[in-house]
Amino acid sequence: MKSSWLLATIAIVSFPLAAQTTGRIGGKILDSAGNPIANVTVTIRRANTNVTRQIKVDKNGSYLQVGLEPYEFELVVTAEGYVEHKEAVQISIDRLLTKDVTLRKPSEAAAAAGQGSDASVEKSAEATDAYNRGINLFNEKNYTDAIVALESALASFKASFEVAESPELKSGLEKNIALTAKMFALSQYEIGKASDEEKRKELWTLAKPVLKESFDGSPDAYVAQALANIARMNGDKEAESRYLDAIDKIGGPQAEVSFNRAVDFFNDNNYADAKIHLKKAIEIDPKLSDTYYLLAICEYFDGNMKAAKSLLEKYLQLEPKGKYAATVKEMLTDPSFK
Repeated sequence: MKSSWLLATIAIVSFPLAAQTTGRIGGKILDSAGNPIANVTVTIRRANTNVTRQIKVDKNGSYLQVGLEPYEFELVVTAEGYVEHKEAVQISIDRLLTKDVTLRKPSEAAAAAGQGSDASVEKSAEATDAYNRGINLFNEKNYTDAIVALESALASFKASFEVAESPELKSGLEKNIALTAKMFALSQYEIGKASDEEKRKELWTLAKPVLKESFDGSPDAYVAQALANIARMNGDKEAESRYLDAIDKIGGPQAEVSFNRAVDFFNDNNYADAKIHLKKAIEIDPKLSDTYYLLAICEYFDGNMKAAKSLLEKYLQLEPKGKYAATVKEMLTDPSFK
């Protein structure tokens, strides 16, 4: 009786982070020297409506708005003494649209319009256009075309840096180069996810040092998840655990992350640590049904029949027609549970 349902446990796999139905926008508002600006106002307005939201900007110049519908919005950034920045942005589901904005003083804006002498202005404008095009493609999950645009942006930003005259402009361009390199590496990572094993290893190996440098400078949950997956590919469980811990610290505990860690321990026959993470997942989200099933298997292997039976019954309560329902019903006929 027991052997038939034990085979079913092999099918247990990690599952992706919960799907979202809304999008997010965030980034930094800085001056041309790369410094935060006091009293910045960031407003977004849904296209063709009067519905607006004002976004708070922290002391580091960072802003974030969640819960946005997947439509086109107008982003407006203002601050006293600076030229207003306005542009259209497209919000995508389950994706953070990174939109960094550099506000310029009137004199700087005049130079950027061709009234100044800095030879890097033209290249910088080309780079910004290519970067924005790349980000829009990235948010549309068109990673193949995004990587082409971002590569062009990276080359133009570097060319602009080479001929820039002012230290302030050089500093701002360094930040733009780092951000563009990060998005280029994330495009490599995303393409690798959908590639065969050989191509994935090639792309993820190229992306890893850039993503690590970006994460070390400014921890980001998306980058942390990418680095955790790369570490798993390389068999580096210590690094994988470190980056998964970082996700909790950045975005708060996530049941899916705890469950996925439990799966790894379970597959290594480490049921004690698997149970720790499964119990944590249940604390975070008591309705995550697969957690009860896997925890029941762990308890069964440890001989805790009463606990295993209770967990199996809980799974059936949550998922009476779930993917493991038939297996659970068969398990509960095992005389060991009587």
